[in-house]
Amino acid sequence: MLFMIIIFLILSFFHIFCIYVNKKKGIIFTKPLLIPTLLLFYIFYSPYQHYCIIIALFCGFLGDVFLMWTKKQSCVLIGLIFFLIGHIFYIITFIQNIYYFPIYSLIFSIPYILFIILILKNIILYMKEMMIPGIIYLSVIVVMSYFAFLRFRNVSFTSFILPFLGSILFIVSDTILSYDLFIKQKKHHKIYVMTTYLLAQFLIIYGFMI
Repeated sequence: MLFMIIIFLILSFFHIFCIYVNKKKGIIFTKPLLIPTLLLFYIFYSPYQHYCIIIALFCGFLGDVFLMWTKKQSCVLIGLIFFLIGHIFYIITFIQNIYYFPIYSLIFSIPYILFIILILKNIILYMKEMMIPGIIYLSVIVVMSYFAFLRFRNVSFTSFILPFLGSILFIVSDTILSYDLFIKQKKHHKIYVMTTYLLAQFLIIYGFMI
């Protein structure tokens, strides 16, 4: 297990370093290897494999590949579709662990709703023809995080907190990415996007391995 983690960390650090120094060849070389390495780690070392997680990771890999060409709107749209599918499979995975759903849990949906309103208020005018896909994607990722939260009374604390934190980091990553795609790219934003994204993926799958 340690061997695969080391490979994943090395690739992740090297990829982020290449972003920092703007080495495009390094970015192109490492990015398609990141999620497949994490996928192999999950397949070989998970005591019980959730096929939905495998599909979600594979969709993440395809999303990464297409988002390497952010200047082509068609590639951005296809990349978002793959990530959307991946989030749907994460939702299915989380739902399978929810056996107890107290009514008061609905209160915790309020911060998510307020978040959607805030994000849309700030970027909706910049999304143009990507408005509808963007709203759908944002809604799905928020629902994914909410279902990750609903596991808190159904699984062990560690198994709950890691995927939940991963879902929050996914929201952070995609929020920064949306700002870059639709408003204005800022220095080091890509580093923040990839760091939170990779950590999100790792925390979610590792939470189902322990």
